[in-house]
Amino acid sequence: MFVFLSVLAFFLSAAAAEAGWDFPPAPPPEEFGNLLIDRTSTKNKVKPVTFSHWSHRRKYTCEVCHSELDFAFKGNASEITEAENQAGKYCGACHDGKTAFGHDKPNCGKCHNGDRGYGKEKFAELASLPNSPSGNRIDWVRALEEKMIVPARFLKVKPRQGLPTRRH
Repeated sequence: MFVFLSVLAFFLSAAAAEAGWDFPPAPPPEEFGNLLIDRTSTKNKVKPVTFSHWSHRRKYTCEVCHSELDFAFKGNASEITEAENQAGKYCGACHDGKTAFGHDKPNCGKCHNGDRGYGKEKFAELASLPNSPSGNRIDWVRALEEKMIVPARFLKVKPRQGLPTRRH
């Protein structure tokens, strides 16, 4: 028992010492959750795609992109290609020139810019949403509950009636 308690004390003291780690600073709220998608872009001599979660989150639920459109939860794991986008898959489901700007030459730099902060000036549009102490400083659950945002739950595949829905 003494050996066990000694080993336990050693690991607890090591954990306490590690509590002083220097973590990198959190990104500014307007960049929190933004991704650079670069599975193939750099290899093809194109800048990585900037994806802003907050700009899409106010319009669509997580299920739209991560279930209906089949985006992986892990960065750079989805097999997105320009051809698939042009065929209306992935980003092309909305970025079709009707719902949102399309996949044409004049719009390439809106996504292929390699800048996680691209479009941050639009973050001010969310100033009226409830505050949160972490993340991008927006309480998305409260914004939903108070109907300050009403994101679409689907694009084309309507969820079956009677299935439980998540509150995010």
